[in-house]
Amino acid sequence: MRRRLLALPLATLSALAALTGNAAAQAPISQASCEMGGGTPAICVGLGKLGDRIAAECRRLAIADATCAQAAGRRVIRSEISTFERSPLARTLAFQSQLGDVLGLRDATFAGTHNSFNETAEAPTVSHTDSNQQLDLTDQLRLGMRSLELDVHWLPSPRAAGAFAPVLCHGTGPVGCSTERLLVDRLPEITRWLEDNPRAVILLYLEDQIDDPAGYETSAKVVREAFGERLYTPASPGCTNLPLDLTRNQVRAAGRQVVVVGDCGTGAWQGVSHAWPGSVRFESGPEAYQDYPACGGEKANEARARILRYFEDSTFLSAATGIGSTPDPGLTPERVRQMDRCGTNLLGFDQLVPGDPRLAALAWSWVDGPPAAGDPTCTVRRADGRWESRSCRTRNRPSCLRADGSWFVLDKTTARNPAGRACRRAGGLFRSPRTAFQNQLLSDAAGAGETWIAYRPAPRASRR
Repeated sequence: MRRRLLALPLATLSALAALTGNAAAQAPISQASCEMGGGTPAICVGLGKLGDRIAAECRRLAIADATCAQAAGRRVIRSEISTFERSPLARTLAFQSQLGDVLGLRDATFAGTHNSFNETAEAPTVSHTDSNQQLDLTDQLRLGMRSLELDVHWLPSPRAAGAFAPVLCHGTGPVGCSTERLLVDRLPEITRWLEDNPRAVILLYLEDQIDDPAGYETSAKVVREAFGERLYTPASPGCTNLPLDLTRNQVRAAGRQVVVVGDCGTGAWQGVSHAWPGSVRFESGPEAYQDYPACGGEKANEARARILRYFEDSTFLSAATGIGSTPDPGLTPERVRQMDRCGTNLLGFDQLVPGDPRLAALAWSWVDGPPAAGDPTCTVRRADGRWESRSCRTRNRPSCLRADGSWFVLDKTTARNPAGRACRRAGGLFRSPRTAFQNQLLSDAAGAGETWIAYRPAPRASRR
């Protein structure tokens, strides 16, 4: 049956490929090959969506991922996720997340996905045909995403025998929704991953298209039953804004792992979801983003005391409404580096895949992964801002942090051990940056050359 389903997209793709030139027709059916052949943005995105769906159905038939990727769609080799999890890059990103665990949400960072549920990994539906993602929720989490976005609708669903139910659908009201899965079926994917990762804390954005008192009651019940004691609930009754001074360590200390954000809603929904109106968050697409020190422009800088969220949109609908215009490249690796060093809190990636170069763009600290526990070396920040291990007897300038959050670097070099005393004498504290933004501020203060920073590996655990 599924093999017959592939025939119609292939016939449609052949017609589209003819419109994009021989280069596209001879290459794998994908958006990239279409663009190489000179196709228009709308046609190439449409061709890419069909290619992604063919590749997804190919993988669903248990054909090797590499074989499917050669024929159509983006390169999705799921075995590479395990390779990533064991890599120095994964250890660096986990280390950076730990550095930010003590920071309030207005300063902490979360890598995440946009419309996380709208994936080709799901069976074909009206909305999933115009997908934002290739991987399921579990695989997105395995690649280091700690912010997920799910659009919740209150609709009659064939999966609920025609009754109203909370449905995850990328549509507007009922428009664009068909047989998508229910919220109650998708949240256990997150719960199972959290069970295997008990120290992880995630920010779950439930975009609210419920707009019905009964829908809010049912949706709240589903969320509570899925996460149980892992859910970090609002501290006050009624509509409660997300506290911007909340830290991941505080969530973890309370025995929780999931912070839900969205709209206020009504009734029981207010007991599970924190509100994040415009007074709490600033969000935008990445179009024409300005690099440091402009950092997105005047509006973004005025919002620095709030959560800054940037997301991209790779759907055909967006491309079709921009026919004739030059499409924005979205969250490219270089743009990710720019936003990270500017202090962006939330990045919403589309089309995250194994080996995605944007993951490497998020690494601002260690070059080859953090040193193991018990390593006797000390840490320098190189002239390019990246971190490396050095002998603690090496002489370097100490990096010092003032009480107002500004950095300064001493002119006189010293071995590492006296660096703390030297900073205190100068009116600061010997510290390490905790975010890419802090690392950039330190680079501004340091100028050229290396500096000591305070980080040292933890002692090796004793064996008894």
